[in-house]
Amino acid sequence: MTVGDRGRAVVPRCPHGIVTGEFESTMPHRTAVLVLYVALCCAVGDAVGGRGSGGLGVDIAHVGLNTSAFQCMKDTAGLDWAVFRAFHSFGSFDNSSLINLDLSQKAGIHKTDVYMFPCRGKDAATQVKELTEGLSNAMFSTVWIDVEENPSTGCSWNPTQENLTISAANDNCKFLDTLVNAITDTGTAVGIYSSHYEWNRTVGLSCTVASALPLWYSHYDRQNDCTDFQQLPFGGWTHAFAKQFDDNVGGNLALNACIATKVAADIDVLCPGE
Repeated sequence: MTVGDRGRAVVPRCPHGIVTGEFESTMPHRTAVLVLYVALCCAVGDAVGGRGSGGLGVDIAHVGLNTSAFQCMKDTAGLDWAVFRAFHSFGSFDNSSLINLDLSQKAGIHKTDVYMFPCRGKDAATQVKELTEGLSNAMFSTVWIDVEENPSTGCSWNPTQENLTISAANDNCKFLDTLVNAITDTGTAVGIYSSHYEWNRTVGLSCTVASALPLWYSHYDRQNDCTDFQQLPFGGWTHAFAKQFDDNVGGNLALNACIATKVAADIDVLCPGE
C-alpha cells in the first residue's frame, strides 16, 4: 500500500446462484446499488475463498484522476479491478474513495472495491460504523482490511516496536476478528490485504481467524501471476484472490501513460482459478 497510509453500501449479502448482467450507470440509484452488489459480490467474493480472473487491477489512495484516465486504463491497459482507500491509517473516513468510486464506475470499471487501514488504538466497532456511514450511498463490492504495521500515532499494532509477543499477537488477532465481524454484520463482503511479513509482525502467523475470507496479498516481485504464494503461505490461506506485485505502475507502460504521474497507484493481478 502507499507508504504511510495504505491503505458499501449496507445491503444484503450476495445470494449464490444468481446470474446478473453488467451495471448500467443510468439505472435508478437504489436499483443500481443492488445490481452492482450482486454482480460484484458474486464475482469478487464468489467471495469466501474465491478466485480472481487473472485480470489487471490497481489500488489508489488519493484523488487526482478523472473519468478519462479511468477510461484509458480500462480500454488501453485492460484494467479489470480498482480498489480505493476509504479509511485513513489515523482512524477516519477517507472521502476520496467516494470520488474515485464514482469516476471509475462512470468510466465502465465495474469491479470496484474499497480498503480500510484500521487504527489499532481505536475501537473496532467505532471505526466500522464511521466507515459504513461514509460509504452508505456508495456502490462497491468488498471492504478489504489492510493488515500491516500502522505508522500513525497511537495506531500501531505493535507500539513497542520490539518482537511481537504471543500475548500481543493474540490480542491483535482478536481485534482483527472483531473488525471482520463488525463489517460482515452490516451485510458487507470482507477481504484481507496483507503479506507473510506484515501478517507475522501484526497478528502473528498462527492467526487464522480470516482464513475463510478472500486474500489479497503483496509481493513486489513484478511478476503478474500468483504462483509464488505457495512459497510463503500464511494465515491459514491455501490460495489467494489477488496479488499486489508492484508498488507503482511504472512497469506497465499502458497504465503509466493513462495515469501520467497524476497519482500514486499500485498494480495488482487477480489470481486465476485452479
